Amino acid sequence: MFNADAGRSRRMLYRRMGTTGIKVSVISLGLKHNFNSEKDFKSCREIVLTAFNNGINYFDLGGNFGDKANDYETSGMTEKIFGKIMQEDLMPYRDEIVISTKVGGKSMSDAPMSEGGSRKLILSQVDKSLERLRIPYVDILFHENYDHDINPEETALALAEVVKQGKALYIGLTNYTSLEVRRMADLLRKLDVPFVGGQIRYSYLIRDAEDDGVVDTYFDFGGGTMAYQCLAQGLLTNKYISQDIPEVCRATKDFIPTLNREDVTEELRGTLTKLNIVAAQRAQSIGQISLAWVLKNQKIATAVVGVCKIPQLAEDIGVLKKLGFTPDELKRLGDEQITKGRKR
Repeated sequence: MFNADAGRSRRMLYRRMGTTGIKVSVISLGLKHNFNSEKDFKSCREIVLTAFNNGINYFDLGGNFGDKANDYETSGMTEKIFGKIMQEDLMPYRDEIVISTKVGGKSMSDAPMSEGGSRKLILSQVDKSLERLRIPYVDILFHENYDHDINPEETALALAEVVKQGKALYIGLTNYTSLEVRRMADLLRKLDVPFVGGQIRYSYLIRDAEDDGVVDTYFDFGGGTMAYQCLAQGLLTNKYISQDIPEVCRATKDFIPTLNREDVTEELRGTLTKLNIVAAQRAQSIGQISLAWVLKNQKIATAVVGVCKIPQLAEDIGVLKKLGFTPDELKRLGDEQITKGRKR
């Protein structure tokens, strides 16, 4: 039987999601890529429980997390694994934990209504997620990707219905532009739906969100922002400074299809080398200074990290030792070139 460490919350910092009542750990755990097989349950359980024992209270999931290409049997596997961990270990601590899932994003199915913002899809996906998670509600339900093909009121009404049914406490948005956020958040406000903010892809290398102003838009509606891919799918780590790319890493094509060896350019290595100089002076790794850089914006409540090993988790949490920057450090970091972003 799992007994959580009594001092866990003292090891972590927490930020509020905008002006809502939700507080999340500044480092949170995303379960997209490494929780996709039941045979890995033991290691998944160890990662989740270690995270919780170190004060991480937010766990980011999605209905399509765990899916493998052309493998329908893995659909929703991440939620199934996390649901088992909840039932066997974490239910006594449910009031401390913030759990989110997502609806509307690309699914494994090729059915005509397998993604988007329709009422039918949203209500169906929520029920399936809760069944896999084995809990009666999620704290935050994110709608993923604004649906330009339907009336946005349909999406808003469906999300409001989920809250009314008690299946989600708050509604959020992910992968929305600033303009799309304004349209949907305004509709949700008129329906008296508790709006928590949203998620953005954001890192030292990928700053599309800055040009769009979406963080401030979420804040205008009383919400906060969660940043994902803060380490640019692993590019913002020390492993890519050298010419040799590890055989088992995110830059091998068979590991994660949206990142490959061609992404590790000489230009990137130059940026990482300069970044590493500042990091070393701060007694940090490239990954740690990159997380600190994301969190320097107080409107960003948490950096969502994905790990496959406990040492990676420990390194990410280690950023708490030094989050702030001196004016000189910011000046030196601000001169780096921004690379082109990728889709999630």
